[in-house]
Parts: sequence; C-alpha cells; structure tokens
Amino acid sequence: MKKTTIAATVCSGVLTGLLGASAQYNADGSALHLDYCMADVRSKIVAVGLSASIEVLGAGDGVGFATPMATRHKFQGWPDMFMETPGDGTEDIYLGVVGKIGRATLKAIYHDFSADDTHADWGSELDFIATWAATEDLTTQRHYADFHADKWKVNTKKFRATLPLKL
Repeated sequence: MKKTTIAATVCSGVLTGLLGASAQYNADGSALHLDYCMADVRSKIVAVGLSASIEVLGAGDGVGFATPMATRHKFQGWPDMFMETPGDGTEDIYLGVVGKIGRATLKAIYHDFSADDTHADWGSELDFIATWAATEDLTTQRHYADFHADKWKVNTKKFRATLPLKL
C-alpha cells in the first residue's frame, strides 16, 4: 500500500519548488518515510532560455521513492535509466538551454546523477531535442540522449524521431 502527499509552491513564475513525502510500507507493515524535493530556476536572456534544476528522490531501507503516476522520462533523462528509483535514492542536477531559430526550437539538457543516500556518482547525460513546426498542426521532433555510466547501469545512446499531429 502506498500513500503519497505532495505540496507545490510557485514564486514569481521564476522559481518552482515541489516537496513531498511518500509513506510506503514494508512487508511487516512498518512505514518507510521517503522524501522528494525539486527546485527549478528559469531565466530568459534575449531569445535564449536557461534553467538550473535539482530533483531528489529519497530512499530508505533499500526502497526508493515512488509515485503512482510519475513521468520520469521527462525529468530523469531520456534514455530512461531511472524508471524506478534505486534503493539509494536519486539526486539529479540538471542544466538546460533552449532557443528558437525560425520555426525550429532547439534544446539541450545536461544531467549529473548520483545516489541520494551514499552520494555515489552514477553518471552523466547529455540530451538534445529539435522540434520543427511544419504547419500549425504538424511538428516533427528528434531526440538524442547520451548517458555515460559510472556506477549505475551501462553507457547508453538513444535516438528517437516523432511526428506529433494536433487534432
């Protein structure tokens, strides 16, 4: 049985924070109290957007923080190396830059992953996405992700192409 409590705070449209706690239970019924926090700072200089973020998914007794409907693909890197929170928790520090050239939007994100409990260095990742609006209803996207493993999983590169259509 899982119980999740989440509270959100938004300040001035620039700083976003999210704090939460998840009470998960061991087989013997004793509770594990696992923390979650996220902070995100964004700024725009001329036509370039910059962001710096940290997301921490805590752990306890070898169990990582979990939410029932999480979308980790968006926040914890595109190669999906952290679809389940490891038993040491996860700390993800990431920096992003985004800009437009004509009808194309280009974005790059750098992630530095480590364990929340032991601070073991799990690796880093560089993500790129290019989105081009062919028409108002049709866009095309190209995603490229390169995860460099240290003490978690293996080196992984992924490329994905999508063709979203608004109906």
